[in-house]
Amino acid sequence: MELDDFKAHWDALQEKESGCYNIPPEKLNQIIMHTANTIGELHARSSYWSRFGRSSMKALLAALGGVGTIIIIEGAYRHELDNVLVAVGWLLIILLYCVVTIWMYKKQEQLFTSYNSENVKLTLECTITGFKRFYRTLLITYAALYPAYFFAVIELFMPYWHLSWSTVLIISLIAGAVSVLGTHLYYRAKYFQQLQSLEDDLRALEFS
Repeated sequence: MELDDFKAHWDALQEKESGCYNIPPEKLNQIIMHTANTIGELHARSSYWSRFGRSSMKALLAALGGVGTIIIIEGAYRHELDNVLVAVGWLLIILLYCVVTIWMYKKQEQLFTSYNSENVKLTLECTITGFKRFYRTLLITYAALYPAYFFAVIELFMPYWHLSWSTVLIISLIAGAVSVLGTHLYYRAKYFQQLQSLEDDLRALEFS
């Protein structure tokens, strides 16, 4: 949904809902405007990260293509097929990370427009529930994906470290845990405060 369509939808909703709740029209309009502004801000922030994520992942994919080509040519020249297959495995893990990340960014961007129904209460309920479900999925997914991604990056791009697999595993697990924690803290700071305000709007409508 484009920004103009988004605004038009909420303007129409404001007129339609004016007589549906047992609260003064001014208060209802205030709730609807606050809801629209909050969801609009969340959508704008998610759109920014979606664009940034697509750009950065495309750059990473381009780098992977170059690295993969070099590895295959070098392996074929040296007749080291086993090393090529291992490197391709690491490339596939990083590719999976890129694909999942692009999908997550897109899913989050769509989250704040997918539930724009003809009822503000239903919109709030679905948006809040949908975001919390997405947030749990995000953390669970990256709790598994981050360590694998860091492991693949170290093995593929930093072979000169000559680290044992156990050492690389420990580094990857620590880096993954820090990344998941950072993701959690970011969402708590940038999304959940506004999500709480949406829940306040929903409660105001439920008790009207």
